[in-house]
Amino acid sequence: MHHIKANFKAFISYFFILLFCYAAISKIMDFEKFQIQMKDSPLLSPFSEFLPLFIIVIELFFGRIVMLSENSKYRTFRKFYLNAHLHCIYWSNACHL
Repeated sequence: MHHIKANFKAFISYFFILLFCYAAISKIMDFEKFQIQMKDSPLLSPFSEFLPLFIIVIELFFGRIVMLSENSKYRTFRKFYLNAHLHCIYWSNACHL
């Protein structure tokens, strides 16, 4: 049972690393569209100059944090919190488009 639990935690960790890196790379590949979407949002348009780059850097940084987390007990909570927080920001932006 312990072996399954350890493998599951490792799988979740790698999944979050992949998730954050994929999100950042997909935004980099279509950066112009991402910038236009930010400018079209009434809530985020005042920050549309620096916010797209900032979001990409933060997503790559969060992926790195998940890679370097030492304590697996707190790592899971951090990943859940970061994921929930970023999705709340994403959906609040998507609802205004």
